[in-house]
Amino acid sequence: MVNAMTMDRTSMMGVSGMPAMSSSPVTYPTMPAVMPSGPNMMMVPRATVRMEKCATGVKIHCVCTETVAVSMVQNLCNMQTSQMVGCYVTMNGQTVCSVNFCCCVCTVEKTVDGVCIHCTTGDATCCQVVQCCADCCCNCCVTGCVCCVTMGGMPICCGPVEMCKKK
Repeated sequence: MVNAMTMDRTSMMGVSGMPAMSSSPVTYPTMPAVMPSGPNMMMVPRATVRMEKCATGVKIHCVCTETVAVSMVQNLCNMQTSQMVGCYVTMNGQTVCSVNFCCCVCTVEKTVDGVCIHCTTGDATCCQVVQCCADCCCNCCVTGCVCCVTMGGMPICCGPVEMCKKK
């Protein structure tokens, strides 16, 4: 897969470079209390992320150009069914913005070129919050940032965000 990004999953959780802590309260002089952990890498499909406002929330389209990337995005979404959807925006590897669509019901629909994630809510205030979060991601990506869509904290796809549209 040519269009893929290698990402360190520990840095996505905000603990970059932090070793795993030992759960044992007793430490011995010959054993270190903290064991260093290695990098936790995964390949994330590169896609164009389209965010579209709708009457009840937001639709997030992850559009891939390669068939391998399309099936990988669809399989990742299938594994993370009913998990919380989120997006984080990075520039030069540093997180600029991170949003979670926690006040929504999110469903995934497979498309020919990727997936469409529907994040909907029945509350007007929550709908406004969700749409503002999508606007924030779009506005950050205008300056050259990259958006990564996550489900259950696992990255599903990464790439530039196309401008938001309102239906």
